[in-house]
Amino acid sequence: MLWRPYSFIGVIIAGLILSLIFINYRYQTIRQNYQTLKQQYHAQIEAVKRQQQKIDTLHQLNIQHTEELNNAKTELDKLHDAVRAGNKWLRLNAVCRTSKTATPRADMMKPPHNLVRQLEKIISVSER
Repeated sequence: MLWRPYSFIGVIIAGLILSLIFINYRYQTIRQNYQTLKQQYHAQIEAVKRQQQKIDTLHQLNIQHTEELNNAKTELDKLHDAVRAGNKWLRLNAVCRTSKTATPRADMMKPPHNLVRQLEKIISVSER
């Protein structure tokens, strides 16, 4: 009859061991999920950083192009005012080609690839 208290203690110890095994299994599962989420979080942080760098680069390009556009507009305004005041002359060196057909072809209706260079060849501004 001495074995009954010890068997009760044995059952309690076995129950504790089983609960520790279950808790350890749950802990390992949660730990693995945590590691996965942590990796995904760091990947998202890196993606956001790359996206922010792209946005900053595009912003800098936008500033640069806006500045170039404003400078070109200022230059055009100065030339326009000089031509209007009579300080400079505007000469057009244009050549009109006659076509054999009455209507122009579709490819002739497209603007040239390098329009600015073509216009610089045609239009020149000289001092009076």
